[in-house]
Amino acid sequence: MAANQGEQGEQGPKGDQGADEQDGATGTANVIYSDWIPCDFPETIDNIFDQREMYAPELTRHMHDTGVVLVFARRG
Repeated sequence: MAANQGEQGEQGPKGDQGADEQDGATGTANVIYSDWIPCDFPETIDNIFDQREMYAPELTRHMHDTGVVLVFARRG
């Protein structure tokens, strides 16, 4: 059997202003990303899935074997 909730009391005084905080680190744990890089992809990519070769010396064998690699492209 639940007890009845009482009336809400008066609002308390407003607290002090908090200190200004600096932005934290980007929230990308275990994520490696880079700036956009130039590529020679064709101007038109008509498929939802397309396969291309790309030189990526930072990609280690361990990343290749155990990770997920996503590449996004943009035109222009």
